[in-house]
Amino acid sequence: MKYNIYLLSIITIFVFVLNCDSPKPPVISSISGPSSVSVNGSATFTCIASDPNGDPLTYSWTCTSGSFSSSAGSSVTWYAPGAHGSSTITVEVSDGTGREDSKSKTITIQSVTTTLIDWSGSVSHGYYNYWARYIQAGYTISGYFTVLTNDINFLILNSSNYSNWVNNSSYTYIVRNLYSTGASFSATINTSDTYYFILDNTYSLFTDKTCDLFVESTSP
Repeated sequence: MKYNIYLLSIITIFVFVLNCDSPKPPVISSISGPSSVSVNGSATFTCIASDPNGDPLTYSWTCTSGSFSSSAGSSVTWYAPGAHGSSTITVEVSDGTGREDSKSKTITIQSVTTTLIDWSGSVSHGYYNYWARYIQAGYTISGYFTVLTNDINFLILNSSNYSNWVNNSSYTYIVRNLYSTGASFSATINTSDTYYFILDNTYSLFTDKTCDLFVESTSP
């Protein structure tokens, strides 16, 4: 009888131990935040995680491109790089006892297009109109110009060549259309500088020219 009671006690303890929950790792349910961010933009991402054992959690963030203001905490601010493409952000959550979980999210980095010039007006005979804009290397400029009647010269020059052009010295141009009734254009900027967009009517002695000029820049 005593043997049976002893055996029953062992079985009961064994079953109790089997039924006891062992420590479990934390679980990440999601990473909240946008799926796309503009070039040089920023966004906030939040890790939604829980720990079955109630242990305090620590967070560590990494990314394949871009940067974080801080790589710790359940919420972080991520800064996109200066070129379009994609970046994968990953968060690792730990309960401090060696148990952890991780999750990743891929972000699309979108190019940004900005209007630099949107102008309609008249270029007086014997004169030229110009617009100066600072543009970073790697950006693409594109657009068009039109002339209502007759023709006009259109140029895009960097700062040093603009000075040369004004002083009637030899110059190198980014875009040049001479005696044109209008055209579209596109060019990639290789050096960060101030660029000059010129509608030149200096060669006309008597006729003003009515023109449109539209220019936009697109990030890498």
